[in-house]
Amino acid sequence: MQGDEGSVRIGTCLDASTDSILTNQSISAVIAKRGIMTFPALAALNIVRTWTGFRVMTPDEFPIYERPRPPGIRPR
Repeated sequence: MQGDEGSVRIGTCLDASTDSILTNQSISAVIAKRGIMTFPALAALNIVRTWTGFRVMTPDEFPIYERPRPPGIRPR
């Protein structure tokens, strides 16, 4: 996803083996490698920051970001 100012955000992972909020650099490296494989131009850019957090996950392991809208209904 590209931010309004031109920054690019990539990556996601599901690490259910920990309850630590610390950034895992080995996971960040895998995400960066996948990003470069998909968009080779990323290899010339600098990483500004990484972050971590917990997401509420449903039993099917898909995150919930917003309520679904009925077809044809747009947000205001």
